[in-house]
Amino acid sequence: YLVTVIEKLMPSRYFSDGLSAAQADQLVLKELIQNKLPLLNEHLLSNDIDVTIVTFNWFLTLFIDALPTESMLRIIDVFLFEGRKVLFRVSLSILKLYERRILSMVDPVTIFQFIKEVAKHIFNVEELFKVAFNDFEPFPRRNTIASKCQPFATQFYEEYQERLKQKRKSQLLAPANKPSQPSLTLTPSLKI
Repeated sequence: YLVTVIEKLMPSRYFSDGLSAAQADQLVLKELIQNKLPLLNEHLLSNDIDVTIVTFNWFLTLFIDALPTESMLRIIDVFLFEGRKVLFRVSLSILKLYERRILSMVDPVTIFQFIKEVAKHIFNVEELFKVAFNDFEPFPRRNTIASKCQPFATQFYEEYQERLKQKRKSQLLAPANKPSQPSLTLTPSLKI
């Protein structure tokens, strides 16, 4: 299962090379939130909340550690059929289901904590799917999402490669004869 997800269902560089494809998905999700949930988007922006700090983990783990087991298993089932497009739908649905409540909150910390924890309480997966597959129509096609993600993924990958190059360069330029720092070795005292 895991090999299929990594090699077939997710784009290359999703789980490697600086997670560039996963980061790209988050930019596309932000765009979808802006278009599909404009009031919530404005509220999050005005409170300096970057929802992708939470949703990034949702995508990387396919909601495994975010939702109750039964809900998560249903989402994985749909994911295996629909592909990663369902990750966008489900993320938007979670936010939509609790949009009114989030809009009523004024403290950024409270908002962030609520978004972080709310998925753990979604036991009615039918309601979640109803919102996911009915409330956001028209929803971008799989190819449209992939084509929106690709330029961002390429940019993130190039930036990652540049950071690696700079790191290697700085390591090469570091003085070779650095004075060695004394190491602290803790030796447990054994009593027999």
